[in-house]
Amino acid sequence: MRNKTEISTVVRKRALGLTFVLSAASLAFAQEKLNINGKIVDKQNQPVPYASVTFSNKANKMFSDAALTDEKGSYQLNLVPGNYDVIIEAIDYKKSTVARDIRTGGSLGSFTIESESSATLTKTQDIQGVTITAASSKPYRVELDKKVYDPSTDVLSKGGNLQDVLNNVPSVSVDADGTVNMRGSANVKFLINGKPSSLLGIDDGANALQSIPAEQIERIEVITNPSSKFEASGTAGILNIILKKTARVGFNGSVTGALGYLPQTSLNTNLSWRRGDWIWFVNGGGGYREREGKNDTFTTNLLNGQATDFEASNSTSNSKSEFYNINTGFSRDLSEKTSVNLSVL
Repeated sequence: MRNKTEISTVVRKRALGLTFVLSAASLAFAQEKLNINGKIVDKQNQPVPYASVTFSNKANKMFSDAALTDEKGSYQLNLVPGNYDVIIEAIDYKKSTVARDIRTGGSLGSFTIESESSATLTKTQDIQGVTITAASSKPYRVELDKKVYDPSTDVLSKGGNLQDVLNNVPSVSVDADGTVNMRGSANVKFLINGKPSSLLGIDDGANALQSIPAEQIERIEVITNPSSKFEASGTAGILNIILKKTARVGFNGSVTGALGYLPQTSLNTNLSWRRGDWIWFVNGGGGYREREGKNDTFTTNLLNGQATDFEASNSTSNSKSEFYNINTGFSRDLSEKTSVNLSVL
């Protein structure tokens, strides 16, 4: 009888705890957002335009958000009250992170960031009549309406695929299942060459991301505030993946391969033929990847505070995947800034 009473008490306590957790969760989602604004300046108190300001909620990433500063270095957004890490990134400036406890709306004042002398796009120095010029190796830049990431300048993306590339893109993360998150939300819209693609809309997200090699990607545009020319179906933002096509006359091509541990292999090719204003192109690739996992579980059962028995279990998992893709089409240049194309992916 004593054991039954104790079990009943534990059940009631757990039920009460569950009710409390659910009530707390409902209260959290019901919180009203606060209108927050502020300014990003340099050490000379000059505004820093087009800086990325990310508010990362320490308790719940769902409440995280981000914004770009305007030409006057100002930004504004709506946030749920809480503790945040404020991450500030801008071209030619050092990345800065500060902690803020936000409980009321209004201005947060100015955040000051430090210039990064080694990160300028073009640096020149005169030494006894000799000019030394060095190009920047920073893989991304911030434009008025988007961030642009160039995987060719990032050594971490060499020999990888789209999933590896996205893990290196600021404000974007990818989990082991291939779910892409932008600013803490998985509601992301994918475009390939500016157009919707069914390739990244299939159920197996990881295989879809792995089917596009990094060598086929010219750049990735991260659009957090889509304009009216884009459908507003991705509330977290839009990822526009621009695939390569060559501008050289005649037949051009390249073949790349990679070999990794577990094992992991890939082989990719980029081919194109140009005649006048017309371009025919085909990009294709494939590969094989294996993964291993191990899980150990230890369980101790207690009765009246005393251990009655002990259980230990372990499990291993192995997965194998093959991925292939091909992208082909035609393109015609109407002018230096305008072209029309037809492609199949």
